[in-house]
Amino acid sequence: MFIDIEDIISRKTSKKDISICVKPQDIFKNESEVRAKNDLNFSGELYAASETINLEGKLSGDLMLTCSRCLEEFPYHLDLEIQEKFSLVPNNEDDSTIFIDSDKINFIYIFETNILMSLPMKKLCSDDCKGLCQHCGTNLNHRTCNCNSENIDPRLSKLKDMFFTD
Repeated sequence: MFIDIEDIISRKTSKKDISICVKPQDIFKNESEVRAKNDLNFSGELYAASETINLEGKLSGDLMLTCSRCLEEFPYHLDLEIQEKFSLVPNNEDDSTIFIDSDKINFIYIFETNILMSLPMKKLCSDDCKGLCQHCGTNLNHRTCNCNSENIDPRLSKLKDMFFTD
């Protein structure tokens, strides 16, 4: 989804209001742990500054994330403030400015990047998620298993015989 910014670049207008509805099938095509549950809505504005074009707005909607422990999907509500700076001139001094080489901005890329950066590193369906059994793969949130949970490092297995004699 590209937005034309020719009017702002040529300074015919200094501000452009933007309202975008992103369909779930249009975003996160290459992500397996994140998907949009329903439409994501962005409302904001693009405006010209001295040497940059600035974007400010709010992106909201519902996502489905994959839990890092049990691999189940769970809902995640998103309310994200987005602020980006764009420039037609490459600037190595400012890492926060995004270089653009045309009169269009790819908003899907901007949204995906901002969403992924805002998500927690470890995505959990709940703080007390038990995860999967390391041996049989059973989801321990739903049922228990009869696997031996005694994990012994094979390099230290001889010590087990010294201390645990039955």
